Amino acid sequence: MHRLPEQGQKGTTDTSGCELTTPAKPHPMNTRMPHWAQKPKPGAWLRGTLCAFTFLISPLGKFVPRRFANHTSADRLEHGLVIILPGIDSFSFLNLGTACGLLDGGVRSAIRTIDWTTGWDFLFLYHLRGDRRNWKVAQFIADEIRNYQSRYPGRPVTLVGHSGGGGMALRILELLGPQSRISAAVLIAPAVSTQYDLTRARQGVTHGIWHFYSPLDVFFVGAGTILLGTFDGKYSPCSGMLGFQHPSASQGDGAPFHQVAYDWSFTRWFHTGGHLSCVNRVFVEAMIAPLIKRFEQAV
Repeated sequence: MHRLPEQGQKGTTDTSGCELTTPAKPHPMNTRMPHWAQKPKPGAWLRGTLCAFTFLISPLGKFVPRRFANHTSADRLEHGLVIILPGIDSFSFLNLGTACGLLDGGVRSAIRTIDWTTGWDFLFLYHLRGDRRNWKVAQFIADEIRNYQSRYPGRPVTLVGHSGGGGMALRILELLGPQSRISAAVLIAPAVSTQYDLTRARQGVTHGIWHFYSPLDVFFVGAGTILLGTFDGKYSPCSGMLGFQHPSASQGDGAPFHQVAYDWSFTRWFHTGGHLSCVNRVFVEAMIAPLIKRFEQAV
């Protein structure tokens, strides 16, 4: 598998003429308007508006057939695998919006949404704080990834975790370790404390971890985790609001760790800074899909 250029090196160009570049500065990278963002295809206003309305009835998304959030044809599996990890509210329209955004953005890899919760919304606190169960589920997903890697060696694998799913993504990376490392992970407003030690998680990826956070996300990963606790058992505002502040985010060995703070310019893609709008399909299309396509091109 071809590697993306090392930090500080000029990007290479594939046969389609698309330059594969990486940020020149090492981890962490605090970026306002990331260079990899792409312009959404026509019809973004309609798609984004409809997606925003579905978020108002987000829990009803569990009645939507799961095939709309899972696209795992043989052809897609040959290009790679993207695993979407929902938040503590289980499968909903939020995850459907993420999957649709990846498709809109031209991701060719297989897309699989794994609901790591019990599926019962009223057990959201158990999903957040059920540490023993969460480690067991993380081990199951890590094994699923290893099975895919054995069947499709060299193909890129990316985790996309929202809210509590961001905490689950970190657990999975820690279990995979250097022996079974995947391409990358994308954390969107993770319900994880700012002082979480990222040392082991960074050993589980090749190209890096991208973290999207917003100081405006004060209700869910601010006040909510002060009252109920974080995924890792701390009673404080989350990294999804303030960013990761543990030294392991910028020091030590492992793949780069990139932090992308919310910027008002993101509103053009329907991300208004809150906990739900960060997974609007237009924002995912513009910001998340281009990252994953870089890993596909590197194969």
